[in-house]
Amino acid sequence: MSDENNSPIAPPESYPKVDAARAVSKGIVGAIPVVGSAIAEAIEHFAPDPSANDQARWALEMTTRLNKLAAVSGRLQIATDSFAWKLALFANNKDTAANGEVATDDAQISANFPEISTTDLEDALSDLSKADWISCWHDANSRTGIGGFHTKALLFAHTDPFIRHTSPIDDARSIVNFILDQSGEEAVSAMMIEESMGWDSRRLYPALAFLLAEVLPSDALESQYHPQYPFIWLDLNGNSRRALRQFVEE
Repeated sequence: MSDENNSPIAPPESYPKVDAARAVSKGIVGAIPVVGSAIAEAIEHFAPDPSANDQARWALEMTTRLNKLAAVSGRLQIATDSFAWKLALFANNKDTAANGEVATDDAQISANFPEISTTDLEDALSDLSKADWISCWHDANSRTGIGGFHTKALLFAHTDPFIRHTSPIDDARSIVNFILDQSGEEAVSAMMIEESMGWDSRRLYPALAFLLAEVLPSDALESQYHPQYPFIWLDLNGNSRRALRQFVEE
């Protein structure tokens, strides 16, 4: 944002409980899926007693950026008071590597959410799939016709700020800045990015996965399977650099 009164509030290096709001400040743009009452609810949860100015700036920043996000994404937004959101948080905690390899099946959902009706579960799975947070598989013998699902990159982009106080979206921006600094290189490897960022795999993977899913052109990537990275190499050509610059300039 160019207006200095609406400038982003940078998250701190550490996240004491009383500063939880600041821990998700910029990253919250991808974490609070709807505007309005959900923002007030999130402020109350994360910042029960911030200064009035900080709270006002934070709310304004989220509202402005979320409205833009909702307008351009074309995706269904998940309300924080919905069962879909609760199911997303459950899946986040279950997929401890954040790589989409851990399945959440119908039996596990039933065991952990016995009070949820078939209709509410069906709606939640449909909403999460429409939002591109999960990938479902079908099972005619299940109560909804869906046997379960795997997580996708956007689920962690939206829920990590709430659970871990880190944002894959902001982390992805840091990675992109590093990549764009490698002007003399023809390609950048995921290992180079890992060494530069110094993050553990659980933080690195969802940031790289977000870039893979939302930013980078597929023909610039070598994405053979690797347990630690969603892609191995990124070719630095005109198409990939343009996509990266556009992402950080948004």
